[in-house]
Amino acid sequence: MTAALIFDGPAGFDATEDIYGLSAIHRLVTVFKLADIDRVIISDSENMEKIMHLSSKLGADFLRLKKTDAAGAAGRVLATLKYLPERYSRLLTTPSNYPLVEQETLRQLCEVDAEIVIPTHGGERGYPVLISRNLFGRLADCGGDLAAFLAESGESITELETEDSGVITDVSVGADVSAIAASRTLHTDLRSGFKVTVAREKSFFGPGMLQLIDLVEETHAIRTARLIMGMSQNNLWHMTQAAEKNLGFKLFVHENDGSWGGTSTLTAECREFAEKYRQFNDDCERLIGESFQKYFS
Repeated sequence: MTAALIFDGPAGFDATEDIYGLSAIHRLVTVFKLADIDRVIISDSENMEKIMHLSSKLGADFLRLKKTDAAGAAGRVLATLKYLPERYSRLLTTPSNYPLVEQETLRQLCEVDAEIVIPTHGGERGYPVLISRNLFGRLADCGGDLAAFLAESGESITELETEDSGVITDVSVGADVSAIAASRTLHTDLRSGFKVTVAREKSFFGPGMLQLIDLVEETHAIRTARLIMGMSQNNLWHMTQAAEKNLGFKLFVHENDGSWGGTSTLTAECREFAEKYRQFNDDCERLIGESFQKYFS
């Protein structure tokens, strides 16, 4: 599985500002998802509250640095390496000021069987950089400093020449990028859009709840999961209470005298129901896809 990390651009660059219709963060998350990247993580300190809200809306994880983490872009890369579950074998990394890459370029990058893959345009290296888990330890030894890591990697690097000028287009330098941004229409073809939920009188279990459960499974901390999702404690409480009331069982076991700030694990019933929902969602996606092709292809 492949994950993607969007980290800080240069100081003063606001990734939430509009660039020909969409912000840099919105563009990057959308293009990663259209290219079927399994997970998108955002860790950016500029305008953090707005980015947290966007990440929640777009279905991406927001990774907040701990006080003990190193600051800056390198610290965010390093924190992601610690956070990313082992099932993710590759990581795409890009600063937020390179948002104009095309989805086909991302697919081509992921098809290359190499430890490090860097897209190039006209011989110039760009982003995102694809790194194999085999080299995560070496990147961590460099303190998460991507430039230092690449400088030391030498023969491990494979360059992928592409016609996509977006891989080298830095939108933070003040140049007029309207022409290239206008050519990067993210939804050129018709596609189906849907959200599968489970309901009684109202919907109580859907993609958001599944994301929460997966994050609690990975982090063993419901507070950490909440922060990654950019969710308030009040919203978390109401969402969890509604699901537990309708399902008739507890979702989580909390230690530290029941405090939601301590260690949390999934109940057996929660794990079983989440897996059923995941399979149900996959079936719906397949069937809706077949029906969409029948009527709109």
